[in-house]
Amino acid sequence: MLPGDLSEVLAIERQVFDTPWTIDFFLSCVRDGSRCRLLEVDGKPGGYCILHQVRDRAEIYTLAVSPPLQGHGFGRLLLRDAISGARDGAASSVVLEVRPGNTRAVNLYESEGFTDLSRIADYFENSDGTTEDARVMSRRP
Repeated sequence: MLPGDLSEVLAIERQVFDTPWTIDFFLSCVRDGSRCRLLEVDGKPGGYCILHQVRDRAEIYTLAVSPPLQGHGFGRLLLRDAISGARDGAASSVVLEVRPGNTRAVNLYESEGFTDLSRIADYFENSDGTTEDARVMSRRP
């Protein structure tokens, strides 16, 4: 993922998330050395994943697949790439936060060996101003 890809990344972000990241969040990740992967399908951005690692702890900041491409294994591909990156970086764990109601994502993470670590109350903001808890999940790379 390069800065020039961010307009298309933001288009996916706005389709997938209730409260999308801003371009500044993405630019910060691209510039700070996070592992920012862009998935291209038929020459066009179809998804992305950002993995940030500090010492031996890796965190998946975000993972998204364009709605028309969901359900075809692209999220799993991005997730496995992130896990591989954490392994290459000698991480001892990979963590992520997910909305409990996002059953497709939860099922994907559980099928790839992620288990519950904790819960964070009122972590995610919804577009209507309400909040939702986060399940913090982790696994060894």
